[in-house]
Amino acid sequence: MDESLLLSLGIAAVLGLIPAAIARSKGLSFIEWWIFGTLLFIIALPAAIFAKGPQSRSTVSPTNQLLLEGKAKRCPHCLAVVVIDATECPKCHQAL
Repeated sequence: MDESLLLSLGIAAVLGLIPAAIARSKGLSFIEWWIFGTLLFIIALPAAIFAKGPQSRSTVSPTNQLLLEGKAKRCPHCLAVVVIDATECPKCHQAL
């Protein structure tokens, strides 16, 4: 009985490494995912596969970054993003 329990725990610990490695490659905590994978491998594996790490989270688009930095503005007529010094919108050709 003791040998089979130790063998089961050893297999669970080794299987827990799979979701932990996947999570680590996405920038997530290896230890937390190893514990999760050891305890609930069947749930942890797909969770690790579909998890989004910090680098895959949405960031500010380049267009919005220009707006935030004050290097661009929106055309009041068509709402296109234009350079801050522009006098005419390149999309709708209206005066700014």
